[in-house]
Amino acid sequence: MKKLMLLLAVLPAFSYAQSQQQCRKILHDVMEVMVYPGVCPAAPAAMEDINEETVYNLMGQAESCEAVFEGQDREKMQAELDAEAVKRSKLVQKDQEAFCRSQIQRAREAIERYRK
Repeated sequence: MKKLMLLLAVLPAFSYAQSQQQCRKILHDVMEVMVYPGVCPAAPAAMEDINEETVYNLMGQAESCEAVFEGQDREKMQAELDAEAVKRSKLVQKDQEAFCRSQIQRAREAIERYRK
């Protein structure tokens, strides 16, 4: 009985950690799809065949993740996203064409995870 009570006590923390992990992935996918391709002139044409419903699904999931990150968790997540953006901007400066080819592929792969 004690083991069951302990399990029930730990379950919310585990659930919270799982939702944080899932939301972290979702927010990174939003950046892959909506932000990083922004420096690529060919991105709109290369991604025009993507189903809008899939994009709305991703954005809806990202919106529901906002409540998961509060206080220090939110600041940590934002710092993580900012650091990745800086890293990506350095790659763009180095070789924009190669970055864009790679980024468009990553964006397409990320959006596919949200197809219904």
